[in-house]
Amino acid sequence: MIPDLTIVFVKLVEMVAQYRTALLFISCVGLGAGGAWLIASMPFRESLLDTPNERSSHAVPTPRGAGVGILAAFILAGLTLRIPTTFLFAAILISVVSFYGDVVRISVRLRLVLQILSTLIFLFPLLPRLSAHFASSTFGFSPFMFILILTLIFIFIIGTANFYNFMDGIDGIAGLSGAIGFGLLGVYTICRPSTDSLQTALPLLSICVSLACLGYLPFNMPRARVFMGDVAASSWDSSLPAWS
Repeated sequence: MIPDLTIVFVKLVEMVAQYRTALLFISCVGLGAGGAWLIASMPFRESLLDTPNERSSHAVPTPRGAGVGILAAFILAGLTLRIPTTFLFAAILISVVSFYGDVVRISVRLRLVLQILSTLIFLFPLLPRLSAHFASSTFGFSPFMFILILTLIFIFIIGTANFYNFMDGIDGIAGLSGAIGFGLLGVYTICRPSTDSLQTALPLLSICVSLACLGYLPFNMPRARVFMGDVAASSWDSSLPAWS
């Protein structure tokens, strides 16, 4: 009996290794859908209700925070693809704080401080890569231009994260933007020659995020039962500059 179980286990491990990417893609779709379903059906979702005001694009109170499934897919894909720890930590930190903000409103100042901290954690390990990429360009290396580009990237990360938070209140737009944007980004970058393991893993991570958004979409359009909330919108844009 025990030898039979050992054979089954070995074959199962071999099958998982052989179809690892396909299983990862399927899992990301399921996690995206599962997070949206959980928020839409949980009995205590009243604490997550996004009540419309004069600046809102929706008219009915709708639960937010359904991006937990997209975050779970991001973490699963990041661990499976061995994405650098600082990359994941920055996204997880800002997402966890943002989910807390979905439940209990936190001050704008505190949110901004944490966004700045997460962005610094994310960008610091990328400085050598960005410097080498900039130095090999046709423009040559210029300290002033390098600092200027870093500043623009810094503003881009924080600005687009908050822009996504605002856009999330329109049925389908944030999910479609994520599915199409990250999907196209993944397809484009997967065709580029890779110089290291990170450049090989990032296109697959991008596709995983796109698939998680597709899993979430049926709960958000044509009529939204849930919104992503800050938890997903804040983590997406902290990862975008790594594809450069």
